[in-house]
Amino acid sequence: MLTTMVLKEMTNDFYGGCDALTEESFMINPMGDVFLCFFLRSETYLGNVYKNSWEELISERKKKIKEVWNPGQDCIGCKFAEQCKGGCVAIRKYYGEERCKTVKKIMDSML
Repeated sequence: MLTTMVLKEMTNDFYGGCDALTEESFMINPMGDVFLCFFLRSETYLGNVYKNSWEELISERKKKIKEVWNPGQDCIGCKFAEQCKGGCVAIRKYYGEERCKTVKKIMDSML
């Protein structure tokens, strides 16, 4: 079971089951604009490769991750939280609890 302590550790060390929030992932459009996530471009804009230094983009990335990633209270006590880690930020934003219920059903059926 996910405890408050594990959730706190997740928020400090790993930001969800979402590739956009890993250190290796960025989205860069043809104009050089850099985003964390293709689906949440307006919320995850980091800067521009032609206007900002790499250090500025990395710094903004760290701030932006803390702003957009929030696993929610429904993750506390969920038996799948350590596998899911809050899931995709965009899916959580657009589908909320319904997506969570669906994922839990699928994962339950696989056990």
